[in-house]
Amino acid sequence: MSLYLHIPFCHSKCAYCGFYSVANNSMRQDWLKAICTEIVTRKNELGEDYLHKTLYFGGGTPSMLNESEWRQIIDTLEDNYHISNSAERTLEANPEDITLENCNLWLELGFNRLSIGVQSLNDKALRSSNRRHSAAEARTAIESALKAGFRNIGVDFIIGLPDSEKSDIELAAKLLNELPITHVSLYILSIDEGSILYKRSLQGNFSPLSDDQEAELYKEYCQMIKSCGFDHYEISNFAKAGFQSQHNSAYWEQKPYIGFGAAAHSYDGSNIRRWNVANIKKYNEAWLMSEASPETAYEKELLNSSDLYNELIMTRLRTSNGIPLKILESTPFKEYWNSNRGALQKYIDRGAAKIENNSLILTEEGWLISDTIFTDLFY
Repeated sequence: MSLYLHIPFCHSKCAYCGFYSVANNSMRQDWLKAICTEIVTRKNELGEDYLHKTLYFGGGTPSMLNESEWRQIIDTLEDNYHISNSAERTLEANPEDITLENCNLWLELGFNRLSIGVQSLNDKALRSSNRRHSAAEARTAIESALKAGFRNIGVDFIIGLPDSEKSDIELAAKLLNELPITHVSLYILSIDEGSILYKRSLQGNFSPLSDDQEAELYKEYCQMIKSCGFDHYEISNFAKAGFQSQHNSAYWEQKPYIGFGAAAHSYDGSNIRRWNVANIKKYNEAWLMSEASPETAYEKELLNSSDLYNELIMTRLRTSNGIPLKILESTPFKEYWNSNRGALQKYIDRGAAKIENNSLILTEEGWLISDTIFTDLFY
């Protein structure tokens, strides 16, 4: 069982961002009350005896919360949920917020893993993407976290940012070889509707990479990251031995989790998905008005067996472990698997998929065309 908290506030909007976030603090105090109310209200939603093995603060920019806000949220969580003493506790942080003082506070609050949004080590690309830090400041931030005592530190990189260059791979390799980073997330830039880059592309001021260019860069980055001692365990994720993200792995394995905050998602581990409204004002009103109506703060979906099969395909095949054949051949998935397994052979023939250790697994070549493979295997 896992807990996720979505912190929707940012200092400013990055040019590529398609996640729900706001660069406005006017509703922040009401939001703090609302999310604490949600945390308390939902404490027995999936039963009273769950031991929570991961806690993840994402966003937005969680690292911009102040000490008072942190203590109120953490105290509310620990008063209402059984969080394992050995739980993986992750905080997404931007380099500009990572100081020795903040790191000491986060460690005191129980965080033992940082996920740092480096994105690029090319200063021109960072400026073009509206990032608030430089490459040098990103390195200093990592060094501050290490000095404070963090030993599980992940970094994010994005392929295809405006003004990025081929030599950026060498800069990333230098960082990974010189600092004891334990995890890397590698994302291909997506142009989400409503983002700043989407508007620039419509105006002709930004041209994204072609599919072939993206694929080539992805393969080169993957090779470089693996050469630095990381295992490629999921489409976008690499880890040193023993440092795979436990929280994200729970998503890919369809384990239950509760998400708190505007735009957060939840899953009961069986057949119910739920997502909170992606609007702070509506979220606050649903939890705080005198005639509060929490049911207006979210929507939910009841998944049928074919939905669950499709989710299994889409999540498990993202990982290097793939899907055990015994799961695909079990009730209720056997019917759907038998209907579509014939589509698999052409991908095996081209080296995009394989049957290994009695599991269906996609190769790195398969991950590059995973959306197409998923569609062919969906019911």
